[in-house]
Amino acid sequence: MTESPITKPQAYLVDEDFIRRVAALVIRRLRSMPATGETRPTGETRPAVEAERIVCEETILNRPVGTTLLIRRDALVTPLAKDTAKDRRITIVRQST
Repeated sequence: MTESPITKPQAYLVDEDFIRRVAALVIRRLRSMPATGETRPTGETRPAVEAERIVCEETILNRPVGTTLLIRRDALVTPLAKDTAKDRRITIVRQST
């Protein structure tokens, strides 16, 4: 029985220059990412209006870091939601009339 070349492990030669380029690329990408696994907003131009009358911590945690949350004029914001928004750099704005 002959061994198929596809099942044979392939050895790739990697030189020091290649490793340095890959490491530099990874470091550059990591530095551009927010800390602690947070995500950045993806081109959001207008804030979404939160339809709920009560804005709680869960509402804030479901928003991308650094965004604006537009809430109803009559919405109630829990103290924990306010603290979480501050920690996540989320601006809470009440909807105008």
